[in-house]
Amino acid sequence: MLFIYDADCGFCTAAVSRLSRAFPRVEFRASREVDYAKFGLSRNDVRERAYLIVRGAGRVEVRGGGQAITGLLCSWGAGGRALSWLLSRLPLRVPIEAVYRVTARNRHRIPGAWAACDSSGLASKAK
Repeated sequence: MLFIYDADCGFCTAAVSRLSRAFPRVEFRASREVDYAKFGLSRNDVRERAYLIVRGAGRVEVRGGGQAITGLLCSWGAGGRALSWLLSRLPLRVPIEAVYRVTARNRHRIPGAWAACDSSGLASKAK
């Protein structure tokens, strides 16, 4: 599994620091270190959301946002896969994605974040 994140964002970098300890079997890479286009992703995609790339059985699955986060659980074996499956189903998927979107949209307001975290451009306009 490969987890792609925006390393220009302090919040994202801090989160990945914690996630990498909880999920040691997952490879965490900054978007600038990955040829994300080969997974059908654009620069804008990887600035706005984290992605989990799952390879196996001759196929590649790309999960973004909240589903990328819950997909990390698959690295914990059968129990983690079951929990990930459950969290990816309705009605749980909707609030997970909503929380992810709100967090991503406001990551520049979270303590420890950098101005680069503001993908809306609001931080630069406020100066």
